[in-house]
Amino acid sequence: MDETGNSKAVLTRSKVKRLRVRQFDIAIACDISQSQVSRVLSGKSIKHDGAFEKICSYVDSMDESVRSGRPVSKLLRDAINETWDGSCDHAVALALVIRSLGALSASAHRN
Repeated sequence: MDETGNSKAVLTRSKVKRLRVRQFDIAIACDISQSQVSRVLSGKSIKHDGAFEKICSYVDSMDESVRSGRPVSKLLRDAINETWDGSCDHAVALALVIRSLGALSASAHRN
């Protein structure tokens, strides 16, 4: 792994520790093995098969939601829990749908 990748792995590892996310949970969410998660977070992963980016993206999204400090309504949490299959790809798709609703909200305020 190059120096930039190593730096990103160190940053992601620190976020994982701060957020208290288990490697097992990351593995399930990203549809990869726990051993792959461990290798990526330790900076030992030399494969460029997408696992590194999936893990970093997943942890970054968790970090952003925590840092925003906004409470999430039970209605929204329930809707996500009912529809999300737990994969990274599905999380990205749901996030795109939710964010696209922001554009509707912004246009409604202009009218």
